Amino acid sequence: MSIKMRGLLALTVLFVAVFGKETFEGHQVLRMYAQNEDQLALINNLEDIAEFELDFWRGVTDVRTPVDVRVPSHTLQSVKIHLESNAIDYSIMIGDLQAMLDEEQTEMVSAARIPEPKNSDSYDYARYHPSTRSTVSRTCWWLRIPKWSARL
Repeated sequence: MSIKMRGLLALTVLFVAVFGKETFEGHQVLRMYAQNEDQLALINNLEDIAEFELDFWRGVTDVRTPVDVRVPSHTLQSVKIHLESNAIDYSIMIGDLQAMLDEEQTEMVSAARIPEPKNSDSYDYARYHPSTRSTVSRTCWWLRIPKWSARL
């Protein structure tokens, strides 16, 4: 999963968490790895098991592509047992989704609070004008235009 996609998914979950008042405490995101077509079919069938209440973040495509699924805390052990009993490898991509969302929200709030400098003491002329020498040359060129045009 690309960083942009993961960020978009996290932002979507954050949006739902803030406005939907649903919390994701104890929810985990599992990355499942199918070794063959049979395991891939078993993972695909997980979507039909309503009791698990799974949220597929990256759906089932082929054996080479892992499947990312958000698992609610109250079904987590059942899902893990199901995967292990079918010899489906998995890893925990996000250990506690709510903790990650809270941390990300705190970072976003603190980033929004960073004040911008209000005076010119912090202005760095060289940052916006990297080559002072070329700036001076261009300025002198503009100053020579009246002399040059007078000769015409």
